[in-house]
Amino acid sequence: MKFGYVRSIALQPAPQEQARMLFEMGIEQVYTEPDDGPTRLERRDEMLSAVGEGDTVVAASLPVLVRDLDDLGDVVSRLDARRAGLMTLIDGIDMDTEQGRMLSAVLRSMLELPQ
Repeated sequence: MKFGYVRSIALQPAPQEQARMLFEMGIEQVYTEPDDGPTRLERRDEMLSAVGEGDTVVAASLPVLVRDLDDLGDVVSRLDARRAGLMTLIDGIDMDTEQGRMLSAVLRSMLELPQ
């Protein structure tokens, strides 16, 4: 199953456009953060808790899904633990491809470097 995620963020498509992109891919289970923007990404965390083995999280872009490099590490670790994938439409990232798995390995290596 594919789970979509939408969040309003500067320099990214508007939430309505993000949702349209996801629906055009046939993704019906879409989690949207409220516009008043909680400090904690509650809808994203709810989505990540619902993801299971073989599922894929889809977002318009990586900045929509994560806030910073540490957050990216957390999301990738959570998805890896559940054997779930990650895809971003604008960035062209797909962790289910050979290139995506290589990118994931590089990101994990970067996160292990001392700060």
